[in-house]
Amino acid sequence: MVDIEYNRVKIHVPQSWDDVTLGHYETFYRDKPTPHRQRVEFIAKACQVDADLFLSWPTEVFDRVLAFTGFLFADNPAEA
Repeated sequence: MVDIEYNRVKIHVPQSWDDVTLGHYETFYRDKPTPHRQRVEFIAKACQVDADLFLSWPTEVFDRVLAFTGFLFADNPAEA
C-alpha cells in the first residue's frame, strides 16, 4: 500500500492483491471497466475514494495512482 497526497487529501493506493481484503475485493471484482470514466470509477473503488476526487485532480496525479494499480487489470484472481 502506498499513500498519495494532493491538496491535503491523502489516499491509500493498493500496490498488489495483498493490499486488498476479500471483503473489499468483493465490492468490485465483477466490474469490467472499458471507457476511461469507468476505469476511473473502478480504480476509485479499489482506493476506497469517490471517483469525483480523481476527476478533480490533475491527470498526472491519477497517472501515478494508475501506475500503482496496474495489477488490477493484469491478473484478476477471480478469472481463474
